[in-house]
Amino acid sequence: MRCERKPLYGTIVGLVLGLSALIARADMELFWTDYYGNAIQRANLDGTDVETVCWSLAPSGIALDAVGEKMYWLEPGRVRRADLDGTNAQTFPYSGASSQFIALDVAGGKMYWTESRYDRIWRANLDGSGMEVLVDLPGDSTFRGIALDVAAGKMYFADSTRNRIQRANLDGSEIEDVVTTGISVPRGLALDVAAGKVYWAESVSTLRSIRRANLDGSNVEDVVTGLGTPSGLALDLTGRKVYWSDRLTDSIGRADLDGGNVEQIVTGLDRPDGVAILAVPVPPLLLELDIKPGSCPNSFNRKSRGALHTAVCGTETFDVTAIDIASVRLLRADGVGGQVAPHEGPPGPHSFFDDVATPYHGESCHELGADGIVDLQMHFKNETVTTVLELDALAPGALVELVINGSLLDDTPFTTETDSIRLVPPGGPPGLVAVSSTIPDVWIDAYPLDLQLDDGGFADFERSYPQSTMVTYVAPRMADGVRFAYWQIDGQSQARGQAAVGFEVVGDVMEAAATYRNLVVESVQDGGAEAVNMEPIGGTMQPGRR
Repeated sequence: MRCERKPLYGTIVGLVLGLSALIARADMELFWTDYYGNAIQRANLDGTDVETVCWSLAPSGIALDAVGEKMYWLEPGRVRRADLDGTNAQTFPYSGASSQFIALDVAGGKMYWTESRYDRIWRANLDGSGMEVLVDLPGDSTFRGIALDVAAGKMYFADSTRNRIQRANLDGSEIEDVVTTGISVPRGLALDVAAGKVYWAESVSTLRSIRRANLDGSNVEDVVTGLGTPSGLALDLTGRKVYWSDRLTDSIGRADLDGGNVEQIVTGLDRPDGVAILAVPVPPLLLELDIKPGSCPNSFNRKSRGALHTAVCGTETFDVTAIDIASVRLLRADGVGGQVAPHEGPPGPHSFFDDVATPYHGESCHELGADGIVDLQMHFKNETVTTVLELDALAPGALVELVINGSLLDDTPFTTETDSIRLVPPGGPPGLVAVSSTIPDVWIDAYPLDLQLDDGGFADFERSYPQSTMVTYVAPRMADGVRFAYWQIDGQSQARGQAAVGFEVVGDVMEAAATYRNLVVESVQDGGAEAVNMEPIGGTMQPGRR
């Protein structure tokens, strides 16, 4: 079944575009409902190439699902949906009337809409089943606008009778006021969650405008003034534009989000109402990931307080300097847990571009290093990785596949091939060295890798070495006003004025289990001294033998 098609302005338009054609023509398009024209129409974002998608009886609100390739809209007493080209139309009747605005939670499989005559907000599954009333305030409110902040679990709605914008949980509970002052007969809502803004339309005689406020209701301000009767709203956050329908001028308008460049892009309509933007998902680029470049196995010690070294590999066809480092997140390939941003010291390491890795595809890790092409090196704090990715719930020896997601500087999304880490048990054999510091989370470099393939860390941390290992610790570069003074071992100053100190881990752990030696890093701050204590446990350390 499909919607009936109706020619626009009495002219045969031609074949209606399917989704594949939409993708070929543009990544984003504008859809709207024409209430008295009984039509759903579309155009490019600049208003060109207007087409009638299908005929509909008095359509009002509209919402689009680019992933499922569906459009949803409201007619009196029913919700309808169809493919984006108008085919395969379905009708979902409900016991209400005067439905005007609709919003989708595609990931949650839900649609939400307002009903102004009986002052209700409805919800249903995307297939029309499970219809329920979430908010019911008969005779007290007139709901004329709804928008969702799915990530925060909130829905926002406009009440044009009580002159306020409110929000509630997605199940309709815990209703609270957001905007209650500086607002008159609001209708149509749109959210810019990243910027913390809610937009709405006002069409009373003195305020024919698009307005906005912070999500907490503060800082109410005009965006566009001098309009006719604005109703539906949609935001293009990529192009930084706000779009609206205007019932008085029978047009679709747009402006910059700061109110500049106001223009009518479609005219000659017959009371346009709902407005929505179709953003066709852009498939992410697939890049190469190497965890712990040059090392195999990719052991991960959950107790090390170090940093996980990773590299997104450059190739002959991809330049890693195009990556927006601020967008990068490390996550588990199985979707468990959250996402971790790279650590950007000081203290500790930071992201930089260098040639350290080689792309590799195989069943295990590899020890290949530089390949002559620059890579993006990043470090993720072990404590954060363990907590956020819920690694403590896994058994020692577990193999965990990881990926990195992010975007390029031009906002193109990317993801990586998977690479894995192997969880190792805590502690270790002879020469276990516990490092502590009175300076919270100071980063101290340690060379070489220990028995669990860990190097430096955020004190406090532990490292375990075989007997007779020559170990070097390097004091950090401190913050402004703090300079390194000297190392001290067994009460004797060592390597005064030098950041690095070396020692040999000696003795048998079984025989020297009760032997403790004190290793001190001292720094000068504001004319005083502050000690960083390092206590080797289960072994002795002899200074200066490098």
